[in-house]
This record gives sequence, structure tokens and C-alpha cells, in this order.
Amino acid sequence: MAEGGDTGGRPDAGGPPPGLTALQTWMQHAIVSPRRPGTPAADVLAGTSELSAEDRLGIYRHGYRRRLLEAMRALYPVLSSLLGSEVFEELALGHLEDRPSRSPNLAHLGDGFADHLWRRRPDPAARPEPWVRIIIDLARYERTFAEVYDGPGTEESGGGGPREPDRPEAPAHPGGTAPRFVACLRTLAVSAPVHRYHSAARRGEPPPSLTPRPCHLVLSRRHYRVTCTELPAAEHRLLTSALTAASPWPAVARAAGLDPAGARCLLDRWSARGWLARTVTDTEPAPVPPVGTLPSAHPRR
Repeated sequence: MAEGGDTGGRPDAGGPPPGLTALQTWMQHAIVSPRRPGTPAADVLAGTSELSAEDRLGIYRHGYRRRLLEAMRALYPVLSSLLGSEVFEELALGHLEDRPSRSPNLAHLGDGFADHLWRRRPDPAARPEPWVRIIIDLARYERTFAEVYDGPGTEESGGGGPREPDRPEAPAHPGGTAPRFVACLRTLAVSAPVHRYHSAARRGEPPPSLTPRPCHLVLSRRHYRVTCTELPAAEHRLLTSALTAASPWPAVARAAGLDPAGARCLLDRWSARGWLARTVTDTEPAPVPPVGTLPSAHPRR
């Protein structure tokens, strides 16, 4: 596909009459690219007494963009409802111009939309207003929710479910050095309870107020249903580190100030929530501490 100021496979660039491939390339560029093709439509397409060549091309361009906007609304239904059709379409068109579709799968059309909103936010040099962060965080949450919903889960393998009591499991790695998380697990830190707003909107209920407050979320999927759990900040940071760190789990746990028993307690808690592909336990699992606390979180000496 031709880019930027290219002629889009200019069919009138001299030489013999253009072949089918050149005409197809020009047509694709003329419809898909946000920029006009270098070759005027009248040089390639026939007009009629009712419609000029440019008008006829415009019908295809308009139809293509409407289809992409419909796909964006389907990918971000709650954000679209919150912003209203006119504002959402303006933002979505800006995203599509910055990042034209390159995949036959429209599910990827919304990739990077939250990053686009962040780059194009009002007054980017200043500290963002709370409402700007909330809009961007809602976009991030909707995208993450869709990734968990559509991505690989645990249903076929039978993993990711709650651990059955007194059922020993094999360690995730030889020697139990690292937990193996389910593929659908995601962590997300947002500036307001966008997950509650999103959930109410999907159920058709009046959504709650989006009052700013930090929320530390974990999204997963069980039995084809997306789950969202709000964690204390310290546990959320540790889970995020465990998901992304190259170091083995004992090193991650020690860096957080956890002794071996405390680290095992935390793994048992995450396993009970279905976040581990397999349970990492000793013969006698340590008791799971109350939600909202980190077990044996002692300062490192």
C-alpha cells in the first residue's frame, strides 16, 4: 500500500496503459489513505452526469470510514456512550489517520487508541486534568477487557480455576522457583473506578459517578467470563512485578520484603483466585492471610 505523498501506484505516470495491479493499488490508496491520491480521480474513474469521478470515489471513501467508525464504536462502546457520538467520532478518526488499518481483522483497529488520546490530549505540556485521565483510563480498561475476553483463556486446559482444598499440585517450575500465571491475566492501574462504570454500562444500569481515586485492578477470565478484582496497591505492584520480571519469584518476593512463608501465602491466595496455571505449594500450604494485607511483609535489613 502506498504511503504519505506517494501517488498510490500512479496509473498515469507515463509508459503503457496501467495494468490491473496498478489500478487496484491506486484504488486501495484512494479509499483507505487519509490523504488524497496523487492522481486525480477523473484521470482514472469515469464520471456521470449526476456524479463526478471525485464524487463517486467519495462514496467509497465515506463508506469505508463509516465502517471503521462502526468498528471503533463496537470496540469502545462505553467510552463512545460517555463522550457522545460526535466527540467520539472525532477522536476515533484522528486515531485512524495516525494509525491506518493494516489488518483484515478489525479487532486490532483499536490498538493504541488510549496512547493516541494521551498524545493528543488538551495542553499536553501541562499536568492532565482528572477528567482527561479518566477518559484515557476508560479507553485502556475497555481495551484490556476486550483482550482478556477474546484472548487465550483457561477453559480448554482446565487451569485457572480455584484450587481444590487439600489437593497437592506440581510446582510451576522445577523447584517451585516461579509461579506460572494464566495467559489471560492482566494488571491495570487507573485513576478512577472505571471498572465499575464499565460493568454498570454493560448491564444497562445507570453507571456510578467517576470520582477520581486510584484503583489497582487485575483482570482475568474464568468459564468465559471476564473477572475484575481490585487489589491493595502493594499487592498489585508485587503481582505486576511477578508478571513482568525476568528474575525468579523468590528474588521478586525478597525484593518486596517477603519471607518464604509469606511468599507462599501470597501464591496460595493468587491460586485460590484462579490466577495461576498451576498451584505452587508445599505439602502443608501456609494459611491465606486476610484480603488487603501482604503476608509477612517485613522491611529488608
